[in-house]
Amino acid sequence: WAAGSNMTTYRAQFGNAVVLNNNKVLIAGGTDFTNIKSSSELYDPATGTWALTTGNMIGMRKQHQLVKLNNGNVIAIGGCSSEASCSTNVLTTVEMFNPNTNTWTVISGLTTARTAFAANLLNDGKVLVMGGNTTSGTSLSSAEIFDPNTLSWRALTANMPNNSTNDGGQTSIVLPSGKV
Repeated sequence: WAAGSNMTTYRAQFGNAVVLNNNKVLIAGGTDFTNIKSSSELYDPATGTWALTTGNMIGMRKQHQLVKLNNGNVIAIGGCSSEASCSTNVLTTVEMFNPNTNTWTVISGLTTARTAFAANLLNDGKVLVMGGNTTSGTSLSSAEIFDPNTLSWRALTANMPNNSTNDGGQTSIVLPSGKV
């Protein structure tokens, strides 16, 4: 392990980071525990530096997920916009980042507001979102699918088993078989 350079802005609860097709790493949103952020920044592994060279998201969010689509665009999914607690102001909103133009646009939102959930790019290019919490901190066992061809979401009819509901910080992976 070796110390790296600091991000340009202190941030926590920014969900995750994604590697873009140009090998730079994108992070977006999060909080400094005083204010929720809409800013995003890139880490360049060639220079070892962070830069605020990307545009800001349209909305502020923390405890969301970023997923890179097969076309290289990135979606920022759900989260919350309340600094006090993520049991209020849970989001259905979704934004798409175009790394060629460094711009964010709002696209169709989730069917269920959720924060602290898991999200995966599936082998067919669709995105699976599952679990997490909704308003009042209620755990979710539901899941939904994003279709990048239609830029739309649909709820799955089958929920995860009750013992698989999430109380925050869920993670998942796609196995070689395509199962999650």
